[in-house]
Amino acid sequence: MAVEHGPGASLRYWAFLSYAHADSAAATRLHRELEHYTLPASVRRAHRLPKRLIPVFRDLEELEASASLTSRLQAALDESRWLIVLCSKASARSAYVNAEVEYFASKHGPQGILCVLLDGDPPSVFPAALRDQGEEPLAADLRSGAAHDVGVLKLVAAMAVVNFTELRDREAQRRQRRQLAAAAVGAGALLGTALYWDLFVREHVTYYDKFVRTDGIWTGVDRISRKDASQRHASYRFLRSGRLNPPSRVDRTNGSGHCTASGMADVLGQHSGDEWQSRNLRICSARFSYARDGSIRAERLLNMFGDPLQSLSYTEPDLAQFTREGFAAANARSGIYYVHFERDRLGRDIVMHFLHSRGQPRPDDRKAFGYRMQYDARGRETRRSPLDADGNEVGPVTVNEYDARGHLARTRFEDIDGRPRVSRQGVARFEWQYDEAGNPIGVAGFDADGSPTANRDRWARVTYAYDGRGNRVREAYFDAQGLPTWTSSSEGTEVLVSRFDDRGDRIRVEGRSADGALTEGFGGSAVLVATYDDRGLLVEAAELDRHERPTRNRNGYAINRFRYDDRGNMVDQDFLDPDGRPTRTRWGARIRLRYDERSNIVEWAFFDEEGRRHLRPDRGAAVLSVDRDERGNVVETRLLDSDHDLVSGPDGHAILRYRYDDFGNLAELRHFDENGMPVINAEGYSVRRSRFDAGGNEIERRHYDDRDRPASVGDDGHGWNAEYDSRGRLLRRRHVDATGSPHHGSRGYAAVRFEYDGSGVVAAEHYEEGENGAPPVSMAEIVRDRYDLEVERRYRDAAGDLVIGPDGFAILQTERDPFGNELRQSCLGTDLQPVNRRGGGWATKTTRYERGVAVERIFHDRDGRRIESGV
Repeated sequence: MAVEHGPGASLRYWAFLSYAHADSAAATRLHRELEHYTLPASVRRAHRLPKRLIPVFRDLEELEASASLTSRLQAALDESRWLIVLCSKASARSAYVNAEVEYFASKHGPQGILCVLLDGDPPSVFPAALRDQGEEPLAADLRSGAAHDVGVLKLVAAMAVVNFTELRDREAQRRQRRQLAAAAVGAGALLGTALYWDLFVREHVTYYDKFVRTDGIWTGVDRISRKDASQRHASYRFLRSGRLNPPSRVDRTNGSGHCTASGMADVLGQHSGDEWQSRNLRICSARFSYARDGSIRAERLLNMFGDPLQSLSYTEPDLAQFTREGFAAANARSGIYYVHFERDRLGRDIVMHFLHSRGQPRPDDRKAFGYRMQYDARGRETRRSPLDADGNEVGPVTVNEYDARGHLARTRFEDIDGRPRVSRQGVARFEWQYDEAGNPIGVAGFDADGSPTANRDRWARVTYAYDGRGNRVREAYFDAQGLPTWTSSSEGTEVLVSRFDDRGDRIRVEGRSADGALTEGFGGSAVLVATYDDRGLLVEAAELDRHERPTRNRNGYAINRFRYDDRGNMVDQDFLDPDGRPTRTRWGARIRLRYDERSNIVEWAFFDEEGRRHLRPDRGAAVLSVDRDERGNVVETRLLDSDHDLVSGPDGHAILRYRYDDFGNLAELRHFDENGMPVINAEGYSVRRSRFDAGGNEIERRHYDDRDRPASVGDDGHGWNAEYDSRGRLLRRRHVDATGSPHHGSRGYAAVRFEYDGSGVVAAEHYEEGENGAPPVSMAEIVRDRYDLEVERRYRDAAGDLVIGPDGFAILQTERDPFGNELRQSCLGTDLQPVNRRGGGWATKTTRYERGVAVERIFHDRDGRRIESGV
């Protein structure tokens, strides 16, 4: 086998570790030792080898006991120079290990296979595929602790294709030099023990306003004093073992030294968890491990209990494997497997590319395939732009400016050509003001012309006040004219006043008017009183009216009580009336949750006031039970009645079964009744199958009946095919019947093509493939407001004249308030007169709000008569 090595190697991995699940600990140790072994400089020069033989592929997921290999593993085997088989009694029985050996041998030949003995004796511990070759392969012996280091060195020599004796001798010389250096350090330590202790051992704690990764290592930006940190709403606390060492841990802390309400952003720049019920999903700290040469090995993001949520494991200096772990496993799965970094001359990340396991671009949950960043001289981020699948910048671009103290003073939004751009919140620029401790005391929004403007949350300016520990005790909201205004953020009140405990947890929240009077917000209460346990978990939230008496909120309860397991997972949620008695809500009087060993929810149970299982009308079940795969994906959902028997819900099914492709995309959905037989759901199909492109975009969908025959589902027909651009935007969708021919349905066309404006939102829809050539409706023109919300839709024929569209109108006008809320919809014909919407029967729909909450919808027909309901 001609093994490629050195800088010009074309294969991605130096080796692929094949092992049984029972040998995971040994595989983890060997993987770490191989990736962090540095070849002696003389060996590197003589054989033109890299510093380390990386990356070594090790699948981090627990694989099912199946003899079939996923395409992801096959791709990794294709791209590996060597296959290292960890031979043991367990691996000899593993069908998966045997399949990997067979596949690798078929692609690269058996001479590329290296064996490691963990227990037992050869050949009995070899997989069948190796035993069948007749010639016993060479094996490094790791069965005893004394021989372990020699065995690893033999393995490295084989991987590097160098003589073992040469490598052993050079390694011995290097160790001798290190021992001499250590002796010299020891002598120096006798003269300067205190200095040595301070530089390399003693724990140092420093605080910073921000951080930047430098060659993957977190570096603090804009240092602040311990005193200022104790008065700050949020700061980063760096812990080091020695002044000169990189951080071993970084915490996101409030002024009390505990985790902030929002935690820190994750690897992809997003926040998880919240201040109240999902506290164990907040990222509170980061911990790091380093290689012997001081380079970053891995960073792990942890929750408030120290449980892992995410990690970055560096397989190469500029390539890290991204993993969601433990409590975060059931959250959104983007399919991102690797993050590839490009860095400037100072080592700062200037480009992040998101990749799946085959190394192709993969978007995050915001449809960005990565980001490009710029910094000022202090390491503060000044510009960030999302990237498409080709690595090109796309909008919106975020530009940051800082004041003389390093505080974020201004954020503006631009197109990639630098023109001002209004965000989807309706603001082109935000500006901040700060107090002496560095807490933001004011935020104001402006439009593209520099005039004050309100965002979708109704405020144009908000002011904050803090106590001596940096807790935000007052928030006041104002409109563009500077007058007090209620907002969604303030629960429908003009001012929020809060009190905090010694940990910095909010224990009382009051809604007040601008003149200071207690005010009931749109939730129905004026005061929320919160109680926490010793771990800082919310155990009770009580609602009070403006007279400070217990009161029911909009959801029908006055008190919410919570109970948690040892891992911080909420296991019970009780709904109580003002007297503290169980009361029924739309969820029942109690919700009980059950979790798997990774803290993924596997069962929801609903109970009434008497403690009996309660059948939820919206779900048609008293218990919702799920099974998950090793990635945390739901693979089966079961609806159960109060007796814990299967029951069919409103959609017609009792069981849903899910199948995923190698990247976590939902490839198949099946419906079954309470007897476990296939059943057709309310939409008219039993099975739905989908295919996805490398970016996770659904490019094909098909429907089938309960006998797996093609099914037609309304205007969708048997299914559709879709095309996307490099930004993941839908370009064209074509509906087909069971034969693959165009399906027109009631619309009169089979395909629709989408046209986007400069902001990346749909500006027009073009209709194609009519029943007899060109469809009667050629296109829909779409007009949007500053929030990119649709305010008018016009249908036209090929000549450009108005024409009745598929929903029975030529024009749909939508009136919205200044904050984007829909007030009135009107359906008009080609003569601009009211017409009734097809299927709904209404010509106008009016929505009435109370403090931002829709409380009534009123429908009228084309003659102005009020009708009871509409669609």
